[in-house]
Formats: sequence, C-alpha cells, structure tokens
Amino acid sequence: MDKLLPLAPFLPLSLAIVFGISQLLMQVFLAPARRSLMTYTALLQMALLGLATVLAYTARGRLPLLSAADQSSALAAYGFLDGTALFFYLLLIVAGFVTVLGSALYLEREQLAQGEFYALLFFSLTGMMVLASAGDLITLFIGLEIMSMAIYILVGYRR
Repeated sequence: MDKLLPLAPFLPLSLAIVFGISQLLMQVFLAPARRSLMTYTALLQMALLGLATVLAYTARGRLPLLSAADQSSALAAYGFLDGTALFFYLLLIVAGFVTVLGSALYLEREQLAQGEFYALLFFSLTGMMVLASAGDLITLFIGLEIMSMAIYILVGYRR
C-alpha cells in the first residue's frame, strides 16, 4: 500500500479518465429508455471528482504532493500538484458541473448521444487538469493536445 502513496496526487486525473470511459460504456450497454440516467451519473461523477480534489487539497500535509523541490518521485518532473493546481482543478470541475447541467436539456431535445458528449467533456477536463499542473513544456503540450482534441470534437458534435 505504501508503494501506491506517491500516486495519490494523481487521483483526480485518474478519476476523470475512468469517468470518461465509464460514460462511453454506459452509452453502449444501457437500454435507450434508461439513457436519461446518464446525465445524473455525469453529475454524480463530477461531484465525486470534486470531492476527490477537495480531499487532496485538505490532506496536503499528509499526501506527498508534487512540487518543484520534490525530486523523490519520477513523476515530479512532469507535473506540480500544489495548492494552486488543486484550486484550478476545483475551478475546472465546477465549470464541468455547470456544463453538464446546462447541456442536459439540449442533448435531450436534439436527441444527441449523451454518453459520448459527457465522455468528451471528461476527457477535455483531463487535458485542462494536466495543463493546470504541468511542470515542463512537454507536459503542457500533452495537456493542450488532450484538451484540444476533445474540444474540437465537441465543437462539431451536432453534425
């Protein structure tokens, strides 16, 4: 269990990826009559993501957060997970929560696939979170690419 402790700061990023994949799986396996539950599931997942970020923020003294001075982890060179990054994580999650609330009626009215939309939203959120905690130019570029690919698809989503 102690070997997993250095990976604890990456819980919000990992959860965002897992939640995006789970939305895709729900789109495939849920019956069409039950797909209205996907909005509630996306809201619950955003709330859980926010809770994980708040827990990481409040447990900063106990968790091994990555900073510029911390070179004990191989991952420390790629990203900084300090109070500022966690604040931006929380800000992005709140924006994602508002986006899910605002898009629910639109997706239902236009009869668009909700699971794909929410999965792309979670993937773009993952890219934004990587951007918020980037420690070098390569990580910044990777976060920008993850975010931009999902947002490009979201822009042309209705077609």
